[in-house]
Amino acid sequence: MSLRLNPVLSDDLIHDLMYPVGQLIAAGAAAHALQEGERAPDFSLPDIHGHPVTLAHLLAQGPVIVTFYQGAWCPYCSLQLRAYQQALTQIRALGASLVAISPQVPEHSRALAEREQLTFPVLSDVGNVVARRFGLVCTLDEAVRPAHRRLGADLPAINGDTSWELPIPGTFIIDQTGTVLLAAVDPDFTHRLDPSAIIARLFGRLATLTIEKAQLHARIHQIATEEERRRIARELHDSVTQTLTGLQAVAQVALDSWETQPQQARAAVETIQQLARGASVEMRTLLFALRDETLEQEGLAGALEKHVAMIRHQSGLRVDLEVAPGLRPPPRHEEALANVVKHARAQRANVSLASRAGWVGVRVEDDGVGFPPAGPA
Repeated sequence: MSLRLNPVLSDDLIHDLMYPVGQLIAAGAAAHALQEGERAPDFSLPDIHGHPVTLAHLLAQGPVIVTFYQGAWCPYCSLQLRAYQQALTQIRALGASLVAISPQVPEHSRALAEREQLTFPVLSDVGNVVARRFGLVCTLDEAVRPAHRRLGADLPAINGDTSWELPIPGTFIIDQTGTVLLAAVDPDFTHRLDPSAIIARLFGRLATLTIEKAQLHARIHQIATEEERRRIARELHDSVTQTLTGLQAVAQVALDSWETQPQQARAAVETIQQLARGASVEMRTLLFALRDETLEQEGLAGALEKHVAMIRHQSGLRVDLEVAPGLRPPPRHEEALANVVKHARAQRANVSLASRAGWVGVRVEDDGVGFPPAGPA
């Protein structure tokens, strides 16, 4: 999108100034400039006060718009920079900074900045060192130099050298990796990039970053979920293995005492029943935890009600559930209920959740016998 610039110049002067434009276009000058996707060269140039401004330092704070203009004598450049100044608040609000570069010595850059009341850095690239690295430098033929002098463009005096070299006007958006996001280079000096195009590209960059951030959060959540599922699978394996080992040991006791000590054998069989019942509840609890869609589809209340209903059905235990609205239970409440079923010999249990000082606490109470602090027998 080109910025419409209409300085008051005579037709014959514009004709003379436009003479080299056709040659530059025919030579494909824009194609030789830095392109989108390429890496921008770092630079350090003095501002109007002689203080160095470094691209790398600016990029550490956000994307940078770098615009090359020809000089304070150029009315199109003045109009462009004035328009960019008006858009500066929006540019900065999008996290970007702006610098303008010309081959003028700092004295002339300062005069332009003061005249146009520019509040962004205006830098001096004497000798077009940086412009050359961006692929923008062209040399004015002898035939067009008088036309520039009529504009007040005595380039040897203004630029501090006798080369009569100027940068092709170009504007670049450079992201924080140093990559060119947008390159707008046009040998026709009457065409300049509209600030609205800069703002649109910055908005697009911000939208892309937002999407990437959301995808990253989703991936982190997915990894955390997968890790939790692996943890539950390990617990399932360990619990089942431990229970089966216990069942085998008690079954062996029952077999050994079946004829000689029938009471002991009966007690062993009852223990086998209790262990099997507890193992069934614990296995279903862990398998239920692996099915994460219940909480997502039915919400906290529905998921807890299903879990408690399963405990009631499998164990015969009377379980009362009290959940304050909006609370998410800690993941260990399933383990606590499983321990009640397996070890407490309880008839009734109560599960309650409460919030205090930003923490969610779970309390599981039962009327069973409990077990020593060292662990269940």
